[in-house]
Amino acid sequence: MSDNRIASLDSDWSVFLPDERAAFALARKLTVEPYTIDDADVDALRKHFSDKEIVELVFTIARFNSITRWTDALGIPQDQGFRDGEIRFDAPTSPRFREASSLVAPSADQKRPPLAGRAEVERALTECRKRSARVALPGEDEARAALPSGWQDRPVPQWVRALTLFPQSGVAQATACEAIANEGRIDKLLKAQIAWSCARQDRAWYALADAERRLAALGQPAEQAISLDPPGAALSPAVREALAFAAKLTAAPHTIADADIARLRKHFSDHETAEIVYVACNSAMFDRFTETLGLPLEP
Repeated sequence: MSDNRIASLDSDWSVFLPDERAAFALARKLTVEPYTIDDADVDALRKHFSDKEIVELVFTIARFNSITRWTDALGIPQDQGFRDGEIRFDAPTSPRFREASSLVAPSADQKRPPLAGRAEVERALTECRKRSARVALPGEDEARAALPSGWQDRPVPQWVRALTLFPQSGVAQATACEAIANEGRIDKLLKAQIAWSCARQDRAWYALADAERRLAALGQPAEQAISLDPPGAALSPAVREALAFAAKLTAAPHTIADADIARLRKHFSDHETAEIVYVACNSAMFDRFTETLGLPLEP
């Protein structure tokens, strides 16, 4: 792509095909306002894409929401080469784009609406149990056949079934999600608390219920989970800092600064700090993937 065509991604979608514009609109909305996604957004994609292609679009956008939080929050330097070629970042911008307004970037004063109260959360979870997925998913037996042997003796949840549409990248993502929840140096409870906090920010009801199940299994029932937002005094300063960071990375990733990471490092090692970032990044993916597809809660 030429520099001008890349610049058009930011400010002039008229030069792209209708199916591309539909995908860009989903990417923008799912990135900046994921809590506003509804049936109409997915129905609009059906003019251009099959159900499997819609799942692939959502999966791709959700993963980039994870990747961009990871690279920017940790201040990872930009590579100077890609696929054995040098990258030029200083090519002059065409005059027509110098003053153009972005169609994509969030406004400086953009804020999310207040978090839902517990009564609204309960209503949303009830609806989540009754809803049907917005796309066709593989059956449980079909999905299990694509998974490693560890899945053969347990139910395959909706989100894993959706990921098995992609036998390599999707199954790898399902395996990674399992590892993130159960392995690493920070404890499982903190990881479940981070997942819960991120899902609250994104209004991702399937993900919130999944996090509540994990919390309950670790001895923290749902009625205690609400105390995580905002993190109460009963929590340690380290946990409060981790949850505040995760909420900020979820809702306003472009505002993360060196000071935010420095506060985490007062309580956690560099490895643990990176793991906290990674858990929150994975939640950004999981929230968007499960909620955009409208996955119903398992019994």
